[in-house]
Amino acid sequence: MTITEIILLSLISASVYIDLIILLFSVFIPENRRDKKHSLLPDITILIVSRNEKDYIKSCLEGLENLDYPKEKIQIVIGDDESTDGTLDLIESYLSITPNSIIKSFNNIPTGLNPKAYILNELISLSTGEYLFFTDANAVVPRNWVKTLLKGFDNTTGLVNGISLPRGKENLFTSLQQCEWIFSQSLISSLGQIGFPSTAYGHNMCVSKEAYLNSGGFGKELKDLTEDFTLSKNIYKQKYNIRFLRSKDTLVFKPAMQKLSKLIHQRLRWFTGAIKLPIWLVILNLLRWALFPLSLVYIFLFDIYLGLGALTIRILINITLIKRASRKLKFNASLVGIILYELYYFAVILTILIAQFLRFKINWSERKY
Repeated sequence: MTITEIILLSLISASVYIDLIILLFSVFIPENRRDKKHSLLPDITILIVSRNEKDYIKSCLEGLENLDYPKEKIQIVIGDDESTDGTLDLIESYLSITPNSIIKSFNNIPTGLNPKAYILNELISLSTGEYLFFTDANAVVPRNWVKTLLKGFDNTTGLVNGISLPRGKENLFTSLQQCEWIFSQSLISSLGQIGFPSTAYGHNMCVSKEAYLNSGGFGKELKDLTEDFTLSKNIYKQKYNIRFLRSKDTLVFKPAMQKLSKLIHQRLRWFTGAIKLPIWLVILNLLRWALFPLSLVYIFLFDIYLGLGALTIRILINITLIKRASRKLKFNASLVGIILYELYYFAVILTILIAQFLRFKINWSERKY
């Protein structure tokens, strides 16, 4: 056996072992659900930043209207970021009869700042709730969203995440994105359950106001494009726990990307946060990603059966994890999408790495960074 073959085989084996560990974590690590009983339901504030979301804002607001929570204890605060498509008019019309709501329009945000982080930082100064709920103007929250996320809190908890899925046209591209979200959130959740929280989902999270203020909030790093990642990191630094609840009652839907270019720009923005993760977690993700190309090289240079065996194990683990998580959400993930997910995952990450190397500008909400 040559040195090249030994190195390839070692890397492939390491990637397979990582998969098996992830599978074990997903199956055997219990969810950190506290089921805290709020004898007096706390006042909450729901915060949203909108920018040209005319096609989605109505569904978002209808979801908030249907929440199973006392209306007198809900404050809705929305900041509009220079919408030009009539989004602000729709919000004002819909919330005109909604008590305890605030709508604020923002213009001329200082150059070089993350507009969403800047606006949220301003909006929170208007909040009255004991708990801060964050979602997006193009997201749809479930009826039991508030009560379920609140169950994740105890005296040591600062932030609770739900789970999210993209949805849109029923095609392979949407199915692949759904598989990606389910797998990545399962991994993030499993790591969080054992004490290694890696990020938060800014469109589906609840933060105690105490933890937010003690962490410095969004105002601490207004230039960061991944404001949710930065906030979760700073909350964790203040010795608060971060919890993840994966259930249908925390499932928030977002629009799936229908163009590859938009998907890549979204992933490029997420990548700016991913590279700030602990080095061991970055290496773990790179090893997982590398299994596909390493197995292909091994097939062509050395042993077709061993290389195909490694890929088969990966696909079977993907099927097990994604199907298991989907059943919990009462969501039917496409089997074809799961099988092809590995090829999709490899192609997307490779494209991001190339774009990052070539220093492509990130296009986010019709702005370039």
